[in-house]
Amino acid sequence: MLAYPVALSSNPDGQTYPRGSDYDPKTAYPTSLFVAEYTLIEQARGMGALINTFATMYPQLQTIDFRRDVPQLEVPVFLVEGAHEAPGRAVLAREWFAVLAAPSKQVVTFGGSGHTPHLDEPGRFAAFMNDVVRAQTSR
Repeated sequence: MLAYPVALSSNPDGQTYPRGSDYDPKTAYPTSLFVAEYTLIEQARGMGALINTFATMYPQLQTIDFRRDVPQLEVPVFLVEGAHEAPGRAVLAREWFAVLAAPSKQVVTFGGSGHTPHLDEPGRFAAFMNDVVRAQTSR
């Protein structure tokens, strides 16, 4: 459980971000827990939350396959992915998206992002979400 964040943040094969991109691994999770804005207590609570997440949620996720278990949704679906997501996760997300029935579907790829586009490119993600909200509320 504790090796997962290290593997995500330190595996050079998984860090395929182009040179000159805005991605900064020092801002990636879980490193982002240790920024100056958080007190030591908040950092400890953040790490505790991470441990609880892995201990509780990940075993449950082992039995879920969205391709099988979520074939249809009654809401618009926006798949926001990073161009540098690990292939194992990206392929599964795309396979699910291809078979998903939904009123509308859209894939958005952030070129300077990996697993966490909302953290890697927060300004672009916020602008995209604002556009989504505007489009949905203008109906």
